[in-house]
Amino acid sequence: MKRVLAVLAMIAAAGLFAACGDTHTHGNGAHNHANGSGHGHGDHHEGPKHPLGELDLGNGLKATVAQIGDVAAGKEGVFEVSLTRDGKPVTGAELEGYVGDENGKELGAPSRGEWMADEKVYDVHGEMPKNLPDKLYFWVRVRDGGKELKGKLAVKR
Repeated sequence: MKRVLAVLAMIAAAGLFAACGDTHTHGNGAHNHANGSGHGHGDHHEGPKHPLGELDLGNGLKATVAQIGDVAAGKEGVFEVSLTRDGKPVTGAELEGYVGDENGKELGAPSRGEWMADEKVYDVHGEMPKNLPDKLYFWVRVRDGGKELKGKLAVKR
């Protein structure tokens, strides 16, 4: 009887592990849901995409920002930044983002954007402040030719 129970426990455990790394196709290509993101980046991108707008950073650079999901105090905020120069994607930029106040004071630690070639965006994750102010901004900061270029867009609440 002990052996039967042990075998059943192993079969159940194998089933759980097999379900964790589920890769499948939806007609738009195969992707992996191993982390529950459904985004294929190896991180969580849950909730609706909220376009925040476009920033003209200067030197021909434009940043288009989208917030993924809703923000919550003390939780992770997820943003995608499309950076272009003269209409063409910029792939090797020193780009970081952070949440701050209207004047640029950091309310969360800056986070370096990770280039995601499949979507042509920089993936930026940052912790939201424990107390969310009424007005919260997502700041994009880019180093370009020795200059720091930055701009802000209001976070969707």
